[in-house]
Amino acid sequence: MDEEKLITGYHGTTNEAAMEILDNQDIKDSIKADEWLGKGKYFYDRYTNAIEYIIRKYNENKDICKAISYKNLVNNYSILMADLKCRKEDILDLDEIITLSDFVWAWEKIYKIVKDNQEFKMLTFRDGYMIDYMINEVMNYKIVIKTFDRLIKNKENRKIGNMVFDKTRIVYEIKQKYICVKDENCIKNIERFEDDFRKEYDSISGLNKIVNRRLNYEIWRWKF
Repeated sequence: MDEEKLITGYHGTTNEAAMEILDNQDIKDSIKADEWLGKGKYFYDRYTNAIEYIIRKYNENKDICKAISYKNLVNNYSILMADLKCRKEDILDLDEIITLSDFVWAWEKIYKIVKDNQEFKMLTFRDGYMIDYMINEVMNYKIVIKTFDRLIKNKENRKIGNMVFDKTRIVYEIKQKYICVKDENCIKNIERFEDDFRKEYDSISGLNKIVNRRLNYEIWRWKF
């Protein structure tokens, strides 16, 4: 009997979108050509990453540096959770080094086929394109998983240097596991994440505030 794997996935979105998702038990596909893991329905493996996402998304939408307050966050955004289930062999887990090795080998083969494709040549990031090509043409994976290191430090600040956080790899990056569901039949029981997460919000928004604060503030603070 084929072994099934169950993953709990977390998805951050607006309250309005959450109501539609809960009613229809369906999450819209992300369809940009340069998606992280290709086209599909995206989840995180931890609810704390979904919290960080909606804090960051609000800031991007409003073009501000100050984190959304906890009250405004829970009034405007929701975290959903779902059971993601399929056979273990139907999961392309790129965190596994053997799977990643096979993927790199396939990448080289696919590249020779698509390298002259105009859409492919225009892409800034080609990972999603290659994954979708592989799934559509070679292997019918239903879920793709990969952990990414995402910078949370302002790039310009990082170039200049920060007196407190200079010469470190720890505080500039957070690891976030992305789960991209290609087959909607793998998604079961979408529910609202109801737990109070004020403590987690305080820690996450505090991390972003500390790491991204201005260089001038650092100089002033430590100039005794």
